[in-house]
Amino acid sequence: MTPKYTTINQFCEIAGMKRTFFSEQVLHHHLFREFVFKPQKKFFIETEQALKVLSEVFRDLEQTQ
Repeated sequence: MTPKYTTINQFCEIAGMKRTFFSEQVLHHHLFREFVFKPQKKFFIETEQALKVLSEVFRDLEQTQ
């Protein structure tokens, strides 16, 4: 079962992404602007929402290539 909240490292694993410069950029530009974090939770993201955003990002990337 996918955890409700996840750290960035765990999220990369769940999304099947290596934690590369590219994935860092994708995560920062497309995820962090989508979420409002409480300061103590800032390294956690909601897994389902994050996966949804990320799949949209990759779909967009495929269309532009």
